[in-house]
Amino acid sequence: MRNAGIVLIVLGLCVFGYWGATGAEPVTKYKVLVETTTVDDFGDEQKKSEMVDEFRFGLLPDAGYDGALPVGGGFGGLGFALVIIDLIRRRKEGGAGGDSA
Repeated sequence: MRNAGIVLIVLGLCVFGYWGATGAEPVTKYKVLVETTTVDDFGDEQKKSEMVDEFRFGLLPDAGYDGALPVGGGFGGLGFALVIIDLIRRRKEGGAGGDSA
């Protein structure tokens, strides 16, 4: 049970690492504003802004479950709970992990 808990904690940390590596957006986005600048034949710059469909993983969800906090926190919290339960169980049995002399 402890090994499963450690794997879940690592998986939760990987989710937060992915969130940080992909821009650390505060909220999950499905559309992103893209600004393009073009120069016409006369040398004038024209700016064009448009919304483009693009998924950006955010910390907080936009639709219930697609954020780093519920996903990574769920994995990490469940893993932490499994490690604690295993530690308590081992101490009750008097096995490794306890201070029995």
